[in-house]
Amino acid sequence: MSKRGVLKISFGIFLILIVSARFTHFFVEKDFYVHSVAGCSPLEGTCFIADCDSNLDSECDLEAYKKIDIQGKDAPPCIFSLDCKDFSCDNIAGCTESYCSEETLEEGEKCLIEDVNAIDPETFSDNQDQEMTTSSNTSESQQLNEGRP
Repeated sequence: MSKRGVLKISFGIFLILIVSARFTHFFVEKDFYVHSVAGCSPLEGTCFIADCDSNLDSECDLEAYKKIDIQGKDAPPCIFSLDCKDFSCDNIAGCTESYCSEETLEEGEKCLIEDVNAIDPETFSDNQDQEMTTSSNTSESQQLNEGRP
């Protein structure tokens, strides 16, 4: 066999090894981090919410959320499909939850409630399935964001 043939075979074997190593790394071991969101109750901490004023889309999702950073092998399926409602990082190594603050705020987001201690647990509904689409809920959220009673 010629040197050129040996070189082609060696390169092919090398390429197969690299592809199989990456496949094992990502799909078998799930050795990667996922940056996702999950439902958030203002009783847990200061939640993120979409800033509809700066969002040019006609539809704006007003559901409160927190940010989750978790290793792929530890992530439940709802993290990948972005529909976790009651997810918590409790007892999961390498998992972090981020609540809204000046350091974590990104463009197109705002903090739902600035002062969590101002919430009256008796009057706040902790039901994550409740939609905040009515005008009264929207105006209440805006008042809370602006610090008005």
